[in-house]
Amino acid sequence: MEAYKSVKKIVETSSVAHKRRMGKNFSNVANRIGNDVIWSKDLEPHAFGEYSFAAVQANTRMEDYSQVDVGRRATFVGVYDGHSGDAAANHVRDTLLGHFVRRIQAQRSVSERILKGAISDTEDAWIDLARDARAQRPDVTRVGSCCLVGLIWNGMLYVGNLGDSRAVIGRLTGNGNKVIADQITEDHNANLDEVREELKKQNKDDPEIVVKVNGVWRVKGLIQISRSIGDLHLKMQEFVNANQPMHMIRPALSDEPFLTTRILGRDTRFVVFASDGLWENMTSQEAVDIVNKHPRAGIAKTLVAVAMREAAIQKGLKYDNLPNRYQQPGDRRLIHDDITVAVLFLDNGRPRADLEQEVSVKAMANESTPSELRMLGGEIRSG
Repeated sequence: MEAYKSVKKIVETSSVAHKRRMGKNFSNVANRIGNDVIWSKDLEPHAFGEYSFAAVQANTRMEDYSQVDVGRRATFVGVYDGHSGDAAANHVRDTLLGHFVRRIQAQRSVSERILKGAISDTEDAWIDLARDARAQRPDVTRVGSCCLVGLIWNGMLYVGNLGDSRAVIGRLTGNGNKVIADQITEDHNANLDEVREELKKQNKDDPEIVVKVNGVWRVKGLIQISRSIGDLHLKMQEFVNANQPMHMIRPALSDEPFLTTRILGRDTRFVVFASDGLWENMTSQEAVDIVNKHPRAGIAKTLVAVAMREAAIQKGLKYDNLPNRYQQPGDRRLIHDDITVAVLFLDNGRPRADLEQEVSVKAMANESTPSELRMLGGEIRSG
């Protein structure tokens, strides 16, 4: 994820030509030649409506891990964008929801505090794994992941994030003829002025807390994101590599998630959860416009395909040439990042009665498994 990002994207996505392209109809983009590289679930039921889910691999090994879990009383979405390997993202996907469910069951309530505790449990478990594995795998201390999760429960949406994946609500305006984008998460990326200022304020005695490398701002000159799961070499002195010593006055990265809770009213049409591979190539409003103007079935795949198309154009390539010229694992990383998108449409205030199974769907996998949401029984309050 880190090596190829560029702040140039901020300029590119605001260009006149880009805006003109984004105003087009994309109904056929997801069905173009070569889109078999995109994994997708075109349209499936969840407790409060329907969802569309898609992902595409660009790295030699897929570093985006993700899930949509459907329960009879709740819907959970997780997007975990890994870096320096996929192990941390895999760990988060396999453990975070279980920690969350266990805490909900123990406290008999759902809240931001409980979600924060589940994220902390996930980080603590990764630290234990890293301590056990570092003798055989010293690089495990450098592996990390962004983390974006959302749970819909009892008319509320609980969201937590670390890193620069993003959740955006498509909200109907008062006059009912336009859907606006409401970004409900923070982007924790050192290329944003406010993030750099936050880091400098917290580390006044460390002049190298943010360093510009090849035109890109990085924490300690190494990584763009300022919050994550893992990346222990930038959080704990015991994990600093003795062969690459780095003076660390205090943790350079944080595992403190941004948390928010939203009431899901009638004006909430849908929510888009996506890794930064999407947001590097379109704005929040552009994504919302595409979802609002196109059929539901396959809309996540359409968003992925449009992002791939825009990335190809910015590199001076034709979109249809991507699968032919960049066939091997890792080849397309020269053009775009791994991309994951989940779009949740919200049609019902109450859980639907016709939901037959409580399942977990993981991107790039062809089979679903029983969801841990099935463990949420009995009276559970909100807040």
